[in-house]
Amino acid sequence: MNASRAKRGSQSAQATCRTTTTCQERRKTRSPAARDLARKAGYYRSHPGQEIALRQLVAAPTRDSRGIRLGDYRWIRAILDEELEAVWSQARTPKDALDRAVERGNEMLQRFESSNRAAR
Repeated sequence: MNASRAKRGSQSAQATCRTTTTCQERRKTRSPAARDLARKAGYYRSHPGQEIALRQLVAAPTRDSRGIRLGDYRWIRAILDEELEAVWSQARTPKDALDRAVERGNEMLQRFESSNRAAR
């Protein structure tokens, strides 16, 4: 889609929103106006797979959908990056780097667990 066409579509959606009460209500509830307009136009009936990602984005999170829940993950990710970099620079073999990442990651998790035990 070219820029002028996208701008016209955006302006049209904004004009529609300015003139209807339901769009004001959508802003309050943060309902995606573009998705609602596409649904009313029948886009998702003719392209049924296109709405799946939008449904997943607006769905309320469940216990199983909240993403990775691993203590100090950002530090574990840094360990993985360091060890993989050692492989790419040929400072370690892949097996040695992964074994070392496991060892360092487990140490990090043990520290996290012991520091958060008192908080429970």
